[in-house]
Amino acid sequence: MKKYIIQIAIAVLALFIMLIIQSIKLHDGKMHIIFCTNEEGNGILLKTPKGSLIVNNAGDQVNSCIDKYNTFWDRTITMIILTNCTSQNIYAVTALLDKYNVKSFYIPKTSISSLEYDGLIKKLIDKKIPIQYITTDSHWNISNINFGIIGEPNENQETPIKFATQINYGNFNALLAGDSKIEKVESLLQANQANPTLLELSDKLTSQDDNDNQVINPAITIISATKSKYSLSSKPTAPQSNDKVFTTNQKSDIEIITNGLTWVKQFN
Repeated sequence: MKKYIIQIAIAVLALFIMLIIQSIKLHDGKMHIIFCTNEEGNGILLKTPKGSLIVNNAGDQVNSCIDKYNTFWDRTITMIILTNCTSQNIYAVTALLDKYNVKSFYIPKTSISSLEYDGLIKKLIDKKIPIQYITTDSHWNISNINFGIIGEPNENQETPIKFATQINYGNFNALLAGDSKIEKVESLLQANQANPTLLELSDKLTSQDDNDNQVINPAITIISATKSKYSLSSKPTAPQSNDKVFTTNQKSDIEIITNGLTWVKQFN
């Protein structure tokens, strides 16, 4: 009997130590950007230096991705940013609303009604989750991280429907274009006087004209490539350098860690 008690005590102690190590790793005072591998859609997680969780768009594996990079006892998402209101993204983020305590939700206000979009807005209202409608001049700050929205207005000059999330932390700048189908990333960046350290694109954008990235020269480009659609023969819309361009389906999840001055990448 005593032997079993000792074994249980050792197991509990080992689990406790593992939880401490995980907590320290996820609360290291740095910003983490995780590009999750998905079968469909694209999802990006961001952990602030204080450990808050932010979700930018989503994919079919966003739940498992959060479980992988978040402590299991933390059921809070500080913010969800939905820049592209496709059915896939809406389904994915709607599932998060039932599983997590979401503190705020950033979404475009569109005049184009759909059952998915209207259903999401209704659920946010029912759950009393604060809604922030984003436009191209939207800016806000969380944990010394500056967030902004850039995008192209549609032809009739209504609320822009092609958005990208811009993140600035110290000297580190990131543009998360995702699958927002922005046709001229370079012109958007120049208009906003932005030259990102990190540029993220969807594989849906890799067929753009090569001229789109003649001026942009980010230190690293991540292509959020769905396993079912990305082809190695596709030509990325990014600097053609193996040490600068990485795809999520080739490298699994890709994590960028920065203290605002320097950054490192790792594959998980």
